[in-house]
Amino acid sequence: MYESPDEIINGINEKSDRAFKYLFDTYYPSLCRYARQFVGEFIDEEDVVQEIFVKLWEREGGFENLKALSAYLYRAVHNACLVYIRDGKEKRGEELINRLGDVLEFETPDNEQLLIEEEYYRQIFVALNSLPEQRRVIVEMTMEGKKNEEIAEALQVSVNTVKTLKKKAYVYLREKLSRESWMFLFTFL
Repeated sequence: MYESPDEIINGINEKSDRAFKYLFDTYYPSLCRYARQFVGEFIDEEDVVQEIFVKLWEREGGFENLKALSAYLYRAVHNACLVYIRDGKEKRGEELINRLGDVLEFETPDNEQLLIEEEYYRQIFVALNSLPEQRRVIVEMTMEGKKNEEIAEALQVSVNTVKTLKKKAYVYLREKLSRESWMFLFTFL
């Protein structure tokens, strides 16, 4: 695990396998969700994101900080989705373009907001995955709208155990997440 963003950037700039694996594990899920916003079921968003990571590996030059790298990844995914549409790699391109709607201009406020939300999702995903398994499962089930009683029954534990583990998970997540990410997560709880 990396101690600081600078270590990650140095690893990426030096083409470290370990740094790329960390970056892939950290960003891949949120980049796939981001790509899905543009292409839905018309194109396999996982292929798009994997291509971006290959291009990142082959890319000459480095990044100054993690924010620049993150912006590069989201922008590259966005552009790759548009290239797929433009080049007609998808037979149902007209349907896809209709679905794409107003997102063709990346600089629109809606897309900036989408990028911010995707970064929140990424932070939440990383924090959730660092929870002990039972706490993570409880939080995920809560996000799905399940009540404490339903969670307790599914996990075969008492309702008080669910409440206690949920409280511990919330304390941990509040410490790990930025204020904005915590508030974003809280809208799902």
